[in-house]
Amino acid sequence: MIMIPNKMLPELNERLKHHTAEIAACNVYFQMARMANGLATLLDRNTYQEIFINILSDIELVTPPTDAFVPVDNPAFEAFKRNNPMEDGETPEAYRERMEPTWEAEKDDYEEKYGNKLFVVNQLTPEYVAITEKLPIHAIETIFEPTSALMILIKHDQKKLEEFYDDLYIWYNMFKYLDMIDMIRLETFSNFNYMIEWIVNNVNFKDWQEYLTSNRVNEEKYALTCENLIFNPDIAAARKFYFMPKDENIPQFDVVNLMQRVVTNMRLKSDVHIVLATYLIIIYAMIDINAGKYDSESATYVREILSKL
Repeated sequence: MIMIPNKMLPELNERLKHHTAEIAACNVYFQMARMANGLATLLDRNTYQEIFINILSDIELVTPPTDAFVPVDNPAFEAFKRNNPMEDGETPEAYRERMEPTWEAEKDDYEEKYGNKLFVVNQLTPEYVAITEKLPIHAIETIFEPTSALMILIKHDQKKLEEFYDDLYIWYNMFKYLDMIDMIRLETFSNFNYMIEWIVNNVNFKDWQEYLTSNRVNEEKYALTCENLIFNPDIAAARKFYFMPKDENIPQFDVVNLMQRVVTNMRLKSDVHIVLATYLIIIYAMIDINAGKYDSESATYVREILSKL
């Protein structure tokens, strides 16, 4: 059996509350970053990284990801409306009647370009406003050659310029979300270093054998337990890393199956800390191995114990 000392539990339980809230935030940031990754139309990711990521780095991220992008039921028509705004005092019915011929003529193009985009940029956020103020058209002209295709496209077309600002905002948010994920993971993971040390120093192979009394997997229990306990992209990366290693120093095993068995064999409420520590040890070992630290505590523990369970 693996019995966590009672004196450790009060602090572990408090840290766990903070951890699950932060991992939930990480999962939201990750999902929104994935969504944003497919929204840009004029500005590609590499160009943003090479030119704009440093220029916009001092703009503070204040808008929650759920407010940064607006869900839409008909993304193609919403894009059409952005490019063809309603006139002052015009009713939606009058707008549709007036723009019907134009919409029918351009509908196919809009659906091809925007049909799968279920979110649009929220141009009212402080970040969007700050981007447009920091990069007015005359500032953009100093960045791109006057004869570049992008500069020609946006210089004399307000709609295309707005689309360019949308792309800047999309990439700004995506990279800020990724930065937030790294920051949160670094902070929350370090809160459990002493639990990791306790496992590594006190739980041997026999203890694990006594804990893992069943090899069956309860996928529903795993999903419910780990929803905001582990960061899913970490597990996906670890599974790939350990499943078919190309380096003889990397132990081969199925990370997901091990985690599922650890969760399935939970008996006590406090066993959730064992699940979390196992996940963190696996991730720390992967980081250490990638850095060439094959004999770190985590890497050694994974190689000699966890990978053999």
